[in-house]
Amino acid sequence: MIWKHKLAVLIIASVLAGGACAYIYRMPAIYTAEATILVDSQKIPERYVSSTVNTDLTDRVATISQQILSSTALKKIIDDFDLYHADRQRQPFEEIIERMRKDITITTEKGWTGNRPGAFHVAFSGTDPNTVAGVANRLANLFVEENLRTREVQAEGTSEFIVTELAEAKKKLDELEGQVSRYKVEHNGQLPEQETEMIGNLARLQVVLQGDQDALARAHENKMLLENSLKVTEAMGDAMQTSSSAEGGGSAAVFAPDGPGDLDRQIAVKEAQLAALRVQFTDNYPDVKQLRAEIALLRARQSRPDARLDTKTASAAPKRTPADPARARMAMQNSARISDIKAQMKMMDDDIARRTAEQENVKKQIADIQARIDQLPVREQEMAGLTRDYEMSKKNYQSLLDKQLSADMAAEMERRQKAERFTILDPARVPVRPQKPNRPLLYSASSAVALALGLVFAVGRELQSDVLLGEWELPPDLKVLGRVPVIDMPSGVDTPKRPRALRRWQLRWSVGLIASILICLCAAFGAGWLKLPRFL
Repeated sequence: MIWKHKLAVLIIASVLAGGACAYIYRMPAIYTAEATILVDSQKIPERYVSSTVNTDLTDRVATISQQILSSTALKKIIDDFDLYHADRQRQPFEEIIERMRKDITITTEKGWTGNRPGAFHVAFSGTDPNTVAGVANRLANLFVEENLRTREVQAEGTSEFIVTELAEAKKKLDELEGQVSRYKVEHNGQLPEQETEMIGNLARLQVVLQGDQDALARAHENKMLLENSLKVTEAMGDAMQTSSSAEGGGSAAVFAPDGPGDLDRQIAVKEAQLAALRVQFTDNYPDVKQLRAEIALLRARQSRPDARLDTKTASAAPKRTPADPARARMAMQNSARISDIKAQMKMMDDDIARRTAEQENVKKQIADIQARIDQLPVREQEMAGLTRDYEMSKKNYQSLLDKQLSADMAAEMERRQKAERFTILDPARVPVRPQKPNRPLLYSASSAVALALGLVFAVGRELQSDVLLGEWELPPDLKVLGRVPVIDMPSGVDTPKRPRALRRWQLRWSVGLIASILICLCAAFGAGWLKLPRFL
């Protein structure tokens, strides 16, 4: 079949291959320039300064890609490099933007740690090598700049947020601190932390109260002694006045020793006088010494067995009268002693009144302190509620303060470009060879396709001729009755001509097939002229 239609196959294959090769030759060369961007890790160890930008690197690259591939950014690049100049005249701007997005390729490479991107490539494809390299470098610089700006904005946003929260926490802390201060001022002396002081004051006041009670008891005892001394001194003054009256009336005053009962009475009087003097004077005072001597003399006389006899003898003896000057002196001393005792009694009354008032005041203070101690559980519960909120707010404020310092350091680290950043490891170079189309491969493929179409044409022609080529085309159950050998006609013998209608039909069929093939090729060439260069 092939050999029978070898001329048609050769013509069809040559025409199609020539047209395809001409089209491939006219296809514009597409150059690709690629820039490599390295993900440079943080320069400062994280145990000293922790970054506040914790966005995953893959997500951040995707976000930056969306920002760079936005219509505004791409339009600026198209205008700066005058890209797609001819296409912009007949295509809408949206299609031009979409075409440029397809011409941009972003690929990432995984790093060694954590399967994180260690680097990524930004490539751009176009027809002009210099323009392609410039656009690729522009895109790489945009990635670096946008990453720095994004990280700085995130760090500063975190810092500003923490500053705002810190101000709110400071305001709340001041309010709670004011409440605690007002509560302490209003309940000063009743606070739980003052319990030890109140117990100490209570013990001190109890000691003071006990001292006042003891002093008051001693004052009452001294007052009783002074009252007894006053009675005895007044009795002595009355006795002296009685004696003086008796002498002035002509009666003989007997100055003689008395009996044992009189001695006991005189000793008691002298001891009362001595006690009254010792309240005011020391033992070396002359009157005190004299009274001691007189008491000792009276006790000695009382202990003598002949005291009654001496009494009788003294009664029989002539009576002696004391000298008037001595009696006057004793009367004056007795009167002065009475005045002193009364003055001491007045002082003692004042002291008793003062100590009584002081004792009542101490009792009131003790009652007040005891009442405050009894209120301690209530104050402690109220204070616990205030201090709990205050301590929580204080811890929150301190935590925010620490975070603010860390956020400020992280923001400063971002501004100084010491954090994780993008660096252009390998800038895009001007490409020398086009990436596509691969003309040798396309030439070979188009020639093979043209030859295949020629063969299809030949096979189709034979299948339409209603001629059996051999026994293999017969059904397997059909029996062959005989075979006619090939008869070579002599050169001088005329073969019968085919019918005119059959020849006309074959001619129309061939013309229609060739026309259909040519129309398909033209349509394919036209479509390829407009669309294929951007994909191949």
